[in-house]
Amino acid sequence: MSSDEEFMLMATSTRATSFDLNRVALKHEINNSGNDMIEVSNIKQINKGTLLASCDVRIAPWKMTLKEVKIFEKGPQRWIGLPSREYLENDEKKYIELIAFDNNDIKTRFRDQIMKEINLFLQRNPEMKPDDVIQDGDLPF
Repeated sequence: MSSDEEFMLMATSTRATSFDLNRVALKHEINNSGNDMIEVSNIKQINKGTLLASCDVRIAPWKMTLKEVKIFEKGPQRWIGLPSREYLENDEKKYIELIAFDNNDIKTRFRDQIMKEINLFLQRNPEMKPDDVIQDGDLPF
């Protein structure tokens, strides 16, 4: 049985424990080095403040695509925002992610794999950089 088949079988099994799923997912990730598992596509440049772009992320073994993953950049730091919903709390805009992980280590590995693919894309497309929020010509003095 291939690691893809083992991963899919374990992921769909009602008897699989989270430990089993984590073990098989990690084995799958190591065997496939991330490139076969996660594919970033449909990157749309936004350049609004720290929001650099949005993209879609396909998780091949799960046959699932996350739409509108946000890519942020400020100085040397770059991070992603998974699909979220805006809400108001005490007249302040806040966001809640629509995808939850039971384990922070899995969430970190998942985000790291997505960032790896995004960074590869941005290396191949160096012209995609965020605009400064304040341009030199915008200052009144």
